[in-house]
Amino acid sequence: MTKSVQILGVTGSVGTSTASIILEHREEFCVDNIVADRNWEKLAQQAIELRAKNIVIAQEKYYEQLKSTLSGHKIKVHAGKSAMLELAREKYDVTVSSIVGLDGLEPTMEAVKGSSIVALGNKESIVCAGPLLLSAALRYDSTIIPIDSEHSALFQVLERRNKDAITKMTLTGSGGPFRNRSLDDMMHVTKDEALRHPTWSMGSKISIDCATMMNKALEVIEAHQLFNISYHLIDIVIHPESVVHGLIEYTDGSTLAHLGMPNMRTPIAYALFYPTRGNIAHQPLNLSQLGSLNFSSPDYRRFPLLKLALDVAHEGEQSRLVIMNAANEKAVELFLREQISYMMIHQSVERTLQRLQTTELSSIQDILKLHAAAKALTEEQF
Repeated sequence: MTKSVQILGVTGSVGTSTASIILEHREEFCVDNIVADRNWEKLAQQAIELRAKNIVIAQEKYYEQLKSTLSGHKIKVHAGKSAMLELAREKYDVTVSSIVGLDGLEPTMEAVKGSSIVALGNKESIVCAGPLLLSAALRYDSTIIPIDSEHSALFQVLERRNKDAITKMTLTGSGGPFRNRSLDDMMHVTKDEALRHPTWSMGSKISIDCATMMNKALEVIEAHQLFNISYHLIDIVIHPESVVHGLIEYTDGSTLAHLGMPNMRTPIAYALFYPTRGNIAHQPLNLSQLGSLNFSSPDYRRFPLLKLALDVAHEGEQSRLVIMNAANEKAVELFLREQISYMMIHQSVERTLQRLQTTELSSIQDILKLHAAAKALTEEQF
């Protein structure tokens, strides 16, 4: 039997990798719906290649061009947010949620209502709305499988029957392009340098988050929410080779680790084929060829945003996480537009956290409203 699949954010790096796996296994997957924000040309190409039944372009102004390009194909073309949310909640075996930033929250919330599995590549949804999203998944009997390499690794090695015996959960991070950069040189980092990740090929926003190591702080929050693990049991180590993706230590002294070459296709395939394992094209891990694996503690002087974010996480106030995430999103956007310097990313997030008060969050709309206010306040600084 084929699995029905929905891909939210199909034109991005995760969506493109997902499409490549499905194209290798056409007989095992049926693509019922794919969604993109504005890249209508790539969306049209992917729709044809994947033989998609439905496609949605979120930006309605591209609808006519998309519709015209696909005339003659039996593909239903939709546009706008309401269409995206309506189709997102339909029944699918797997939804791959990979829309970047908090824009992915509402469609992900809708996806858990109809999808047996939500392959989650949008960590901001968990960071900002973890309690709401996870309770909805439980209510609708939807299984969330993370497709971040680190959380996929932890998901795979986590012995849920022995969860109470966990003494440490470790997330690894490459340290990005600046792990060996002097503190003085960090003052002069350029956009091109920050985007040049040494081991992973990713979108621009997550590449900057990796450079500041904000991404690792978000992953700690995601691990805390997804696995219901105390922050005090979650550790971070710098691992430049990006071969060991996650480790869990148990009370008997055992430490279980997940290893694999740095390639997003592996965790995506795990979620797509779950509970079995697919046979996909990949580069095998050759430890003798690698020679050595290195590990060290993160330097908080070099990565002050990591320290700030972890401190906010340990406070345990959900609205502070929303404010922090929004401020970082906007600051990264300003840096990519070269309106602020690299070091000002941390400074702007800190200022927004100082200026906005905490508030009670009881709905998705509360979260989105606070997120918008924090982004606006961050932009006002410049």
